[in-house]
Amino acid sequence: MTASDPSPSPSNPSHPSHPSPPAAGPSSSSDHPPLQRTVGRWITLRPIRHADYDAIRLAELSDELGVRWRHRGATPSPEAFAQALWAGVLVQYLVVDNDDHGLVGLVTAYNADLQSGTCHMGFARFDRHDRSPGLVEGVLLVADHLFTHWTFRKLYGETLEFNLTNLGGVLGPLLTEEGRLRQHAYAGGRYWDLVHLALYRDVWEAHRSRLLPEGPDRAGSRPLSVLVPGAWA
Repeated sequence: MTASDPSPSPSNPSHPSHPSPPAAGPSSSSDHPPLQRTVGRWITLRPIRHADYDAIRLAELSDELGVRWRHRGATPSPEAFAQALWAGVLVQYLVVDNDDHGLVGLVTAYNADLQSGTCHMGFARFDRHDRSPGLVEGVLLVADHLFTHWTFRKLYGETLEFNLTNLGGVLGPLLTEEGRLRQHAYAGGRYWDLVHLALYRDVWEAHRSRLLPEGPDRAGSRPLSVLVPGAWA
């Protein structure tokens, strides 16, 4: 979803192919009740309301996202769209700007496999001209929620290769390319690879404190430094 990093590819071949078992979360030593964090410096994660459906549908079927994200150019009916929006979903939030309360994008976690310890994530920025770090902050908050409150080992994502240039900045170095289906999907007059990516728990835990600082001073930090828009299906 984001790019502008010197490294254009999210691949991380040096990372071990068999991640370690889930480790204790960052607050595991605390006796305080566990809390969910939905408010960041730039954005707030908000549950979807029925009144949001039309705005989400228009954004996902727009010229900017219509071919690049999950519907790949198709235009489902309002009823079919609503059903697809919640198919297999474990967690799903709208990303809302803290200043103007506009919709920045959507982050979803779906197809959770609790036996294998894996879950898929998808996210999209509604306005490709928006270069704020808000969407990526939303993705990081949802990833943290998944790793903190479930024993997931890996979070999976898949995207067509033309979206890879948007996965630089903060997200790219965290991701490992685990597989690629060659010339899998047809769009824009040619075939594109479908790339399978993963965020490993140990990688997340190694970078979490830098990306999502805790404490009252976190609003003064700028952990998401170089970010631009994109989409990950």
